[in-house]
Amino acid sequence: LAAQSLARIAELQVQHISNTAWAFAKLLWKDERLMSAIAEQSRSQILECGAQNLGNLAWAFAKLLLHDGPVFSAVSFATVQKITQCGHQEIGNISWAFATLILRDLPLLDAIAAESIATISKFNVQGLANTAWALAKVSYTNDPFYESIAAAALTTISQWDPQALANIAWSFATVSIMNEPLMAAISKQAVPTISQFTTQNLSNTVWAYATLKVSLDESSPPDVHQELPVMPDFSIEEVCEALVEQGLRCEEVAQASVLDGFLASAGVLIITAEPSRRYFACTKLEGDGVKVRDVLQGSEKTILAEEFMELALASGVRCFKVRRSAEG
Repeated sequence: LAAQSLARIAELQVQHISNTAWAFAKLLWKDERLMSAIAEQSRSQILECGAQNLGNLAWAFAKLLLHDGPVFSAVSFATVQKITQCGHQEIGNISWAFATLILRDLPLLDAIAAESIATISKFNVQGLANTAWALAKVSYTNDPFYESIAAAALTTISQWDPQALANIAWSFATVSIMNEPLMAAISKQAVPTISQFTTQNLSNTVWAYATLKVSLDESSPPDVHQELPVMPDFSIEEVCEALVEQGLRCEEVAQASVLDGFLASAGVLIITAEPSRRYFACTKLEGDGVKVRDVLQGSEKTILAEEFMELALASGVRCFKVRRSAEG
């Protein structure tokens, strides 16, 4: 198929070119000769591309991690010209492609933001989360854009799955925009489905809440003794690795002082399984060490992060929960 497509590339119309690129990318079949020919052919016909063709073409090259500058410049130029023809699917595909390859094209980003604001009511959950993620990924700041994303998200939050929740939380934290109603809504939606979060979803969400210093409602402090969601699909090693990757350190606190330790932490309380229940409050990692504090004895020592993960694994950690203190 690749050989035949390459041999007849000059015969292909613009729709066939973008569909061919999309199909091979969907199969993760990276034929550089074919994609090079597609790039050359598509550039000569770029203004004939419809919005869907542009989205498919950009998505295909990004999916195969092909950083073809001329192709993306052409896609950007054509998209800006035809931005009002782009629906949330095309906007999502194009913004995802540029973000995946870390291409910060300001004229394109401005056009995407303006069109998103104008048509935000037509975006579905995936479109909202993916577009916010893509623009945040390239450090694009535009308050009206993120305000419109937040407003639309609040009306549909009950439909958001763990991936979307993690993406939008990460997006707002990445561009340092604190929207309290949105973060509260994400928290409310996430808690009942926390066992469905992947380790990446968990670490991104924890990082977002810690970065934005999301505060607890002082009128309802956390009940640290309540039954917490159990996540049997994840080993403690996976959980700890995900937290360490986000720059967190975990500090053990005694049960008698667990609330104080929890409220002083960066937002994560790890609790080991019975019968030897232990508590770890997570804060920022400094260097390679992890401080382990015994509150009752008042002693403190530093161990390597790898040693801590082994200790936690042996202890059978199986659940944790995100909260923040009013002091941040």
